Amino acid sequence: MHVFIAFDGSDDGYEALRTLLGQFDHDRSRRVTIAVVAWPIRESPIWEKALAHEIEVDDLHRAMADVASRETARVRALFPPDAPVETIVAEGDPVEAILACTAADPPDIALVGVTGGRYRHAVLAIVNEVIIRTPYFVVVAHGKRQTAQSAD
Repeated sequence: MHVFIAFDGSDDGYEALRTLLGQFDHDRSRRVTIAVVAWPIRESPIWEKALAHEIEVDDLHRAMADVASRETARVRALFPPDAPVETIVAEGDPVEAILACTAADPPDIALVGVTGGRYRHAVLAIVNEVIIRTPYFVVVAHGKRQTAQSAD
């Protein structure tokens, strides 16, 4: 079974993915592809982290490379070290980049970790377009939505 995971870099989306993956049978063999879409700049949790990190490293390209590497490694760590996992840091229009990642090696299922925070609507617009254009099953792991009280 080939599992494709797309992730927006959010902490709550990661926790949703972690919870979802915790329901998988860990004894079953599966191949995993983990993808984040880096460039171009857009409203997303991964870019919020990259822009914050740019202050520390004084280089936006390096900041995004560091954040993308850290976020894919975080999801990769949800699988055993010997599991066949490929990580991809893609560029371009997020919808087209995700479709291109899956076109060459179609997954049996796709899992998408999505923030419940301030970039939720922007990320979900991308996810919805991917869902419309894909022939495989897509499961969206929604991060905890912020309420007016939790946003304070």
